[in-house]
Amino acid sequence: MGIKQARGGEGCFLGSIARGSNTIAAAATRNHRVEPKRRVITRRKTRRSLGGLAFAAAELEQGKGVVSEFFTLSRGLKVETLEKRCATTGDSSKPNLLFLHGSYHGSWCWAVHYFDYFNAKGYNTFALSFLGQGRSDIPQGERVSGTVESHAKDVVEYLNSLQEPTVVVAHSFAGLILQRVMQSKPENVLGAAFLCSVPPTGNSAMAGRFLRRTPIAALKLVYAFISRNFETDETVLREIFFSEDIPDEELRRYQQLIKGSCKLPLLDLRRYQDELPIRQTESSCKPALVLGCSDDKVVDTTAVRELADEFQTEAVILGGIGHDCMLDTRWEVAADQLRTFLVEAF
Repeated sequence: MGIKQARGGEGCFLGSIARGSNTIAAAATRNHRVEPKRRVITRRKTRRSLGGLAFAAAELEQGKGVVSEFFTLSRGLKVETLEKRCATTGDSSKPNLLFLHGSYHGSWCWAVHYFDYFNAKGYNTFALSFLGQGRSDIPQGERVSGTVESHAKDVVEYLNSLQEPTVVVAHSFAGLILQRVMQSKPENVLGAAFLCSVPPTGNSAMAGRFLRRTPIAALKLVYAFISRNFETDETVLREIFFSEDIPDEELRRYQQLIKGSCKLPLLDLRRYQDELPIRQTESSCKPALVLGCSDDKVVDTTAVRELADEFQTEAVILGGIGHDCMLDTRWEVAADQLRTFLVEAF
């Protein structure tokens, strides 16, 4: 299992590089599982017209039979949600799957492949876009869309509305938010899956490793996220998020979706470190898949193993896949690993 280039959560990488951070990643312990309780809650959601979209997500959803809704949070703001339930009744013993996106993405990124894949295996699938991302509301008068804590609370509210047992799957920076969700021990969450996720200590150590290992590549990455040139430059987009062999047509499609996804930064880069590290306890450390990719230029395998240690499990490291493992050329390899985890753990 090789170690490659590093970055921790797209947006927050910039702050760490700018600070010249060179702290060392921490690690913790090994394997414990706790069974959750169930409770019944009332779900509050509203539908909203799909007209006037700034990007092509509606076409994606309509072509795949995905239901687009807006869930009203207790503070009055609405978050975009997507869902696709199995065509048949399916296996009632299987948990729901709730997918959380990383920076510069939205709930759409799970509807491209993963919804159909897991529906076919008998799982009901859900995804949400964080505030300020996708078609979710934009907090007024704010420079950023929230904190790790506030985003985690939004996720828990939506989780409570689902009622049934659920496994939460998070990519990249959303993994940090999911770690905070797990720390709060929501009753209907059976476990978690982290795909190319930021570790409990954030991305500072990763930024330092990246600078020491490949300084020119690190500077190019910094410029990409400052300028967001990956929204217009296909070469940069391919280098950061995808494998070299992703077809041009797919790359252009994803570029259009990414281009319209981020309205506000997910976190305040000057403050989010105050919320770290996010440590799990014995009771919050439920079954978890921690998956990384040796070709990932955003999150390195050292960070992946740090997170695996926190959840007392072994890291799964895949080759030949880029950071966007749910969209990349060999997305199904990562999906297969997630399915294996679900079958074995639940």
